[in-house]
Amino acid sequence: MYRNQCLTLSFTSRNEIQAVIDNNGKIFTFGGTNYNSLTSNHIYNFYNDMNTLDITTMTWSTQTQSQSALTYYAYTATLLPNGLIVYIGGRSGSKTSANNTNMAQIQVFDTKLYTWSTKLASGTTIASRRHHSAVLTQDGNIIIYGGSTHDRSGNITYVFSDIAVLNTNSWVWSVPRVSGTSAPPLTQHSAELYKNYMILAFGANSASILYTNNIYILDIQNYTWVTTFNIPTTTNPPKQTQSNVNSSTDQANNNSSNLFIGIGIGMGIVILFVIGFFIYKNRHKQEIMATSNDDHTTLYTPTYGVPVPGNYYHSS
Repeated sequence: MYRNQCLTLSFTSRNEIQAVIDNNGKIFTFGGTNYNSLTSNHIYNFYNDMNTLDITTMTWSTQTQSQSALTYYAYTATLLPNGLIVYIGGRSGSKTSANNTNMAQIQVFDTKLYTWSTKLASGTTIASRRHHSAVLTQDGNIIIYGGSTHDRSGNITYVFSDIAVLNTNSWVWSVPRVSGTSAPPLTQHSAELYKNYMILAFGANSASILYTNNIYILDIQNYTWVTTFNIPTTTNPPKQTQSNVNSSTDQANNNSSNLFIGIGIGMGIVILFVIGFFIYKNRHKQEIMATSNDDHTTLYTPTYGVPVPGNYYHSS
């Protein structure tokens, strides 16, 4: 369920920014603009501050910037695994004037040291643009698509349909050969990476701001535009339902009961055997004693003055 969160030390509202979140639960947003009017005569405020939202405490903080720091907006922000935020394209300049950013001059912010640096990219020359999209691949490449150029009034003059790849290990730009039915020119769209597929969605596809609700898929392994892709499936063990749990429990109980019954019967048989053995042995002993009495003669030693028993006989 969605709930409004109470934020502390919020900063001035703005647009044309991108945010990234690190593994420590901090959201970084930089620069942006603010429209004071929605008429054709826009009055812009440009910002050059780095703002951080800690989602564990829901508290905003603003990094102190020097007055010489450039304003920056309509860029892409990509967080690398090493904690560097890579800002590509957009417009930058002073608070009174902004120009398209040189794509060979990559602004980088270190989220661990809170410091800025500039990376000079070599390789293929990539045209300046804004409102493009960017995704990060597992091998450290940033793939950008589309974007647009604008006049001084902010009107779109051209929309790109090209793909460019920035290697963040060597800081080299390249343009891959792409096959398949290409996506149209797009600007102000969104892009996400799912496994080996870059998925583009919505945006405008012409200078006349003709918006689209289409989705386009780029296979980044083969650099091929596709219309479908297979989602890898994993084989999971069947989920044990409550009935299965009960059945397993009952079976275990039955097995235990059968075991105890078997042990009881076995012990009973052993006890009966022992009792029978002792009865047999006792009877056999009595028979032996009776036989001994019949086969042997009792010897009598006469005593002086005592009469001989009447049943006494002398065998020869």
